[in-house]
Amino acid sequence: MTGTKEIKQINALGVIESFSMASLVAAADICGKTADDNNYISGLRIEKTADIAEGVSAGLFAKISETATVKKLYIVGASVELTLSGTRPAHAGVLAGFVTGSALIETVNMMFAPSCSVSVTSDNTVYAGGLIGKISGESAENTVVVSGCNTQSIVVFASHTVGDDAYAGGVCGYGENAVLKNDMVINSAITGGAGSTGVSVGAQGSNFQIDGGTYV
Repeated sequence: MTGTKEIKQINALGVIESFSMASLVAAADICGKTADDNNYISGLRIEKTADIAEGVSAGLFAKISETATVKKLYIVGASVELTLSGTRPAHAGVLAGFVTGSALIETVNMMFAPSCSVSVTSDNTVYAGGLIGKISGESAENTVVVSGCNTQSIVVFASHTVGDDAYAGGVCGYGENAVLKNDMVINSAITGGAGSTGVSVGAQGSNFQIDGGTYV
């Protein structure tokens, strides 16, 4: 890991092996705060098979919102695996399930072995991204910005078992009111059932921009 000598290591192995849906969505949110400490997180595992009545957001953070900032973060060996049934959407990404408001995600890196993976199967709408499941910024003027983030050899799979509402992307499954700026996705496997997949984003809504970057 050249250039990462000052990174503080957090071994997350076993910390999130099981969870209730309520605690996942509520306890891991970041609203209008800043996480910036060159952290190195390894071994994060989130696994759940359930029949649920509420929507699910899964990742290191369930939801990042308002003016929150997350930057200078290294994640290796993370795994998010959900098999769900119910009446509400599922959002999953290694960093966050759902990002809203005018949040800034900057220099989050998933480039080193072991690689990370996200797999979501549900009978309702699925948003799965290597970094973020779904991005929905506040407005065209107040967007979510994802800048300088790098992913390599990540595996993303999304499947809507009874339809074609499955979105999978290397950065995010779906994006609107958002800017991807100088991000990189390399040698990653982005797949799904009937639906939309893409190396950068699975599908995009209004006011979604890609400004530079490498997606191969």
